[in-house]
Amino acid sequence: MCIIMTSINDLNKPYIFNSTSIIRDNLPWTPEHIAVLLKKKKLPFRLGKRIIDSGIQFEKDCHHIQATVEDFIQWNNNNDQILVDNNEFSNYSNKDYFAYADYMHFRELFADDDSFLKLIDWSQIGLRRNSIDSTLWIGSQGAYTPCHFDTYGINFVLQVFGRKRWLLFSPKTAISKMQTRIPYEESSVYANINFVSTNRQIFESIKDVDTIEIILKPGDVLFIPKHWWHFVYSLDKTTISLNTWLEQPDDSVERTKEMISRYLISSIMTAHMYEPTQWLNHNEILTDNFTNLTILSNLLQQQQQQERDENDIHDPAEPPIKRCCVENVQIMPAHHIGQISLEEKPFCQTMHYQQCKNDESSKEEKQLLQEPDEFDFLKNIVRAVTSSDTIDFIYKKLIEQSSMHAKP
Repeated sequence: MCIIMTSINDLNKPYIFNSTSIIRDNLPWTPEHIAVLLKKKKLPFRLGKRIIDSGIQFEKDCHHIQATVEDFIQWNNNNDQILVDNNEFSNYSNKDYFAYADYMHFRELFADDDSFLKLIDWSQIGLRRNSIDSTLWIGSQGAYTPCHFDTYGINFVLQVFGRKRWLLFSPKTAISKMQTRIPYEESSVYANINFVSTNRQIFESIKDVDTIEIILKPGDVLFIPKHWWHFVYSLDKTTISLNTWLEQPDDSVERTKEMISRYLISSIMTAHMYEPTQWLNHNEILTDNFTNLTILSNLLQQQQQQERDENDIHDPAEPPIKRCCVENVQIMPAHHIGQISLEEKPFCQTMHYQQCKNDESSKEEKQLLQEPDEFDFLKNIVRAVTSSDTIDFIYKKLIEQSSMHAKP
């Protein structure tokens, strides 16, 4: 079957492409084979609690270690036996913690060996992408990514080993009303809801929200449209995934909006003398206001120049999206690649929801009912000023004012 995604509307709907062979390797990519490929290279693993009483466990709330895949395999297969002293996982029980190494770029993992950069080829699904444009994800059972959407680009995910559960929500659903930029992470906008909770009461406000639930299996490639919310959970003992992002025509606008959000959050943190660990996700840096304003000013100037260039070449009445010629507007997978359309259903009908219990006495539910303190009130202010509609308004006003000053 040949799938041609010629309409921009096709890029607003999730798909699964199956029967793919993205990896160009004679051996299957098991955890053991990954360990051989990476040799003794240490990877950044985060360890999170499998069960949490309250709140959401973001990356900043996890433990972080550097360990080899061999260490990970030994720990993940361990049954209450004492690990060797030099195993970085030795302080964490695999019954209490999950481990996840994510966002690992191939160009960094195999920087000293170009031959490995030819192992990944996305051309089967019509993408001119290879290992250089790909990232690797390795996790244990229970590893998850909190519900979020990516501000830049569109996303293709290949499931290599084990299975993962995906929950997908359109930007038009009520999930968007639950967005939070605390913790702040560039290009990731989180939803303020704990999807690993086993208490149905937590999901009362979203039980009727249209949801796409997927069990992604080895060989499946999932296409995630721009700004679609997604929660990802590892179902099997070990899961391995690859992904690649494709830039979109309006990513330059999104980068400017991200800089506005960073400036607002950094300013409030500085004014209240907050430490980076309080409101920033792991590996994010608190940049000073002068730096933020300088970058924001440059981005606005670039955006204005880009719009002027487009208007000089094209009919101003033509929609901006049609002025752009990008490789991912048309995607033509190989003839043997199948496409699965995905159907939405109310969240309360998903397997994820059905596995939860009604527990009105949950500590988590009680926490939600508590009166907010000063810290929570300040968080609410940040959520208000960094919400998508607020940032959109600020961006629009900045562009208008800059255009007025630019006129002779």
